[in-house]
Amino acid sequence: MKKLSLAAMNAYFDNEQKLIADGRNLIAAGEQNLETLRGLAKEAGLARELHAREHPKVAPPPQWEETTRVHAVRSYSEMGRTPYGPELYEAHAGSVVDLPLSLVQRLGAAVEKVAADTPLRQLPLSQDDRLLLAAGR
Repeated sequence: MKKLSLAAMNAYFDNEQKLIADGRNLIAAGEQNLETLRGLAKEAGLARELHAREHPKVAPPPQWEETTRVHAVRSYSEMGRTPYGPELYEAHAGSVVDLPLSLVQRLGAAVEKVAADTPLRQLPLSQDDRLLLAAGR
């Protein structure tokens, strides 16, 4: 690796200082242009609309359903809901997973609640397991 010379360091430093100054000038110009736009919007009766664009409403964060840790007594494959849409929840018998409370209620005897500090243990279903579950066995 080539050693940095004093001349090169000075050139890099001057370039970075120029970039910083250019950035500040661009910000100042943008703020000035925005002030002009506010005046024009006010004259045109669009001040409220511009204010709404400058201060958009923040969407609330997604609300996830409370979960609990369960032990799968028997294998299951069940559709559940998340804030982003449907999701497939499935596990092989013997798994320890976290599930939404509504799904725990729907699965009934297929799962049993365990302590929250029980180690997670996900045992995936095989394609044969999925076929058997789909057949209702």
